[in-house]
Amino acid sequence: MLSRVRIAAAVTAVSMVLAVGVVAASSAGPTWRPRSVHVDPRIAEIVGNVSEAELMKSVEALVAFGNRNTFHEPASPDKGIGGARAWIRKRFEEISTANGGRLQVSEDVFQTSLPKDVAERLKLEAVEAANIVAILPGADPVSRERLVIVGAHYDSRNEERYDVANPAPGANDNASGVAAVVELARVLAPHGFGATLVFIAFSGKEQGLWGSANFARNARKDGMNVEAVLVNDAIGNVYGGGGRVDGTGVRVFSPNPDESLSRDLARFVRERGMAYVPRFDVRLVNRADRMNRTGDQRPFQEAGYAAVGLVEAAESFERQDAKGDVAEFVDAGMLARVTRVNAAVLASLASGPPKPVKVSRNWEASHYDTRVGWEAGGGTAVGYRLLVRETTAPQWQWEVDAGNSGDFTLRGVSMDDHVVAILAVDAEGDESLPVVVR
Repeated sequence: MLSRVRIAAAVTAVSMVLAVGVVAASSAGPTWRPRSVHVDPRIAEIVGNVSEAELMKSVEALVAFGNRNTFHEPASPDKGIGGARAWIRKRFEEISTANGGRLQVSEDVFQTSLPKDVAERLKLEAVEAANIVAILPGADPVSRERLVIVGAHYDSRNEERYDVANPAPGANDNASGVAAVVELARVLAPHGFGATLVFIAFSGKEQGLWGSANFARNARKDGMNVEAVLVNDAIGNVYGGGGRVDGTGVRVFSPNPDESLSRDLARFVRERGMAYVPRFDVRLVNRADRMNRTGDQRPFQEAGYAAVGLVEAAESFERQDAKGDVAEFVDAGMLARVTRVNAAVLASLASGPPKPVKVSRNWEASHYDTRVGWEAGGGTAVGYRLLVRETTAPQWQWEVDAGNSGDFTLRGVSMDDHVVAILAVDAEGDESLPVVVR
């Protein structure tokens, strides 16, 4: 059996006392254990292939376009936002060619409009914009309809939202995020996964999340099975305001309630990130995003999908949306560590089996116990696992194997005091996203 590692934020002394009580109450059944994360050697190799040099090459290439405002040179093949659009598509196509045409590269085109006064000033009424999309199709007949998305916006701005004349290098905000998406395509494309991976560079974020809103709206309209969305927005800075320096972790934002799809995805990101990227803290922030700001994850959340935003720990507000956001302030090591967290999560989700379905609690069972019912999600699942945490605990604390009968009773575990979830496990030990029992 492959080795297991425990998440760095281990069970506290109080939790250990509680865990003993749970084990005692369940002594006649399967063994409880502290929650741990299976480390897949193939995924560890993928994570290790992330290159600082490749990331910085992408950052510098995007900065070289000078101003990536949505309305600056939108039709140009080598200047402004149009040049960046062409460059990102070319990079995806190069990665696909290097891997036998495995990526399906396309553009998700949409029309933009301007406020009347801005349109008159810029002598523009509407322009064509595009999200650049690269798809790595899943190999499993059951799982290939599951979409795991990673994205970042490639447009930039300076101090004025519609300034198309002055520099808007956007090195950290958000060439860093786009560099991560391109690098993720590079390290993941050589491998086969059961589920489908989707890499997206969004446009029009700085004017109102236009690109992500367009994609999320169409995904919901077309009934796409979007299982998870990771959005990277400013992930390469370590020098924050007031002299603060922090390259030791990344923040993961997710909206309330605590048992929302996005919050459960955030927990998954923390577990996998800290298992595969040692000594790098993945910090859950129980907010939809930073105060008075928002990212491209929001349209996906509003469409009912699990989506989170990844942001560096120490932001420099003076350089965001400013002429001073240049490549020299992007820390290659920080950017690589956040990209590795993404790689671990994406590969884990795409490797794991489909989630169990029709998960429910049998309310006719004793209220001192929790009896869980479910149906198999199919695919590569060979068994199921129940997770438990106290209602105040940020992470899953305990786990127990539940077999594959579709029915399991947690003796002595009351849902008045605990949150319970179930996930699917395949023969390699890879897991699905948990489904909370309600």
